[in-house]
Parts: sequence; C-alpha cells; structure tokens
Amino acid sequence: SYVALGEFSGPYGLLLALIERDELDVCRVPLAPFADEFLRFFAEIPDDRLETLSAFVSVAAQLIVLKSRALLPRPIAAAVLEANDLDDVDDAVDLRARLVRYRVFRDAARVLGDRMQMPLWQREQPTRLLPQPKPVFTEPLVPVQSDPRRLARAMSRIAARRRPLASLAMAPVGLKVSISDRLAAIREAVRLNGLVGVDLETLLGDRKDRSFIAVTFLALLELSKRHEVEVSQQTLWGPIIITERASA
Repeated sequence: SYVALGEFSGPYGLLLALIERDELDVCRVPLAPFADEFLRFFAEIPDDRLETLSAFVSVAAQLIVLKSRALLPRPIAAAVLEANDLDDVDDAVDLRARLVRYRVFRDAARVLGDRMQMPLWQREQPTRLLPQPKPVFTEPLVPVQSDPRRLARAMSRIAARRRPLASLAMAPVGLKVSISDRLAAIREAVRLNGLVGVDLETLLGDRKDRSFIAVTFLALLELSKRHEVEVSQQTLWGPIIITERASA
C-alpha cells in the first residue's frame, strides 16, 4: 500500500522529487537539509491513513537523525545514539541506496508506460473476419437426484478436513508524533524543573520507537536554535541536561 500526496506516491518518490526539483545529484547531495520540507508534506497526510504511513515514518526518522547529527556536537550526538540503543549505521548511505533503487524502477516504469502508448503494443483490427467456429453439440445437464442430507454430510466431511486459515497478526501502528506537542512538552518539563533542569532520558521516557526519539531531537534542536534552552553534558557519556536559558 502507498500514500499519494499530489503527484508523489510513497516517501521515496516525495524525497526524490524534492532533490530533483533543485536539479541536484542524489548520489552527492546531503540529505539532512530536506528533513523540514519532507515533514511539511508528511503533516498533510490525513489521519485516516495512519495504517499505511510506516514507510513515511521510517524515512522521516532517518532524515531527522541525519539532521540531528549535523547540528548537535559529535560527543552529544554519539551519546544520545548509544543511550537509546539506536542503530550505529550510516543512515545516509542506506537512504541514498534506497533512493537510487527507487529511481531505477521509477524510470523503467515510465519507459514501459510510454511504450504501452505506442501502436506496437496495440492490437489492430483484423483486415478480414475469421470464420465462426462450428457449434459443438453437448448434451444438456441432467440434475442428479440425491438426498439433501447426504449432501450436507459430505460437505461437513470436506469442511472438517480443511485447515482453518491462520489469522494474520496486526502490526501495531505508531501514532503520528507532532513536533508542536514535543516542543510544548520540553518547554513544560524545563519550566517545572527550574535551575536543576531535566535530563534527556526523562524526556524520552520508556519510548523506544525511532520516530518519537527523532522528533524529540528535532524539537530540542529547534528550542536550542531559538535560544530558549541550553543543552549541557558535564562528562563524556554522562546525562544530557536541558535547562531554561536565562533571559538577557
């Protein structure tokens, strides 16, 4: 299944269109700067399509992680990834490879679509009519006289031999994480803790899904860029503390 946003179908189609719109090379361009625009399109997806959004959430999370790595100091970014057991792999390489594969199939589909419109693929009407086949005589079907109870017993035996279909397990669908909600939550937590501040582990709680963690990072980066909070780490691999920035 896929979600269509205007002329885009699926997350890779959307991200590739954003890159090609600026005539950039997907194999060379940094992907992190496209996070904000991708999330704006992502926010336009209606809530009744949440069951098909796992692919969009995955790509959005990868872009946010890439952006957080680019903006956060390297020791803090590494500590956050280690503390939350995130995959220590090159997300940019993985995402770039998926985009290249998607582009190959997309371009191939376009070529096939163009060829399907050519006369070569269209069946022309025959210049002369072929002779009609001779009718074949068949005997009419005669209903077999049988006891309905015997038929019912036979159907019961057939049904008993058939194995029941295994029910498909429903994959849990994560709720869409709102950046505005995470901004409000961080502001409230910082305000309540005053000068002591709040550590990042408390903000994340027991949530382990990448989308929640990534959106929390994006909200934290936004508050830091606005000079609303200060992010500090006293020791390497120590807790990351967020405090309210003192007004000048």
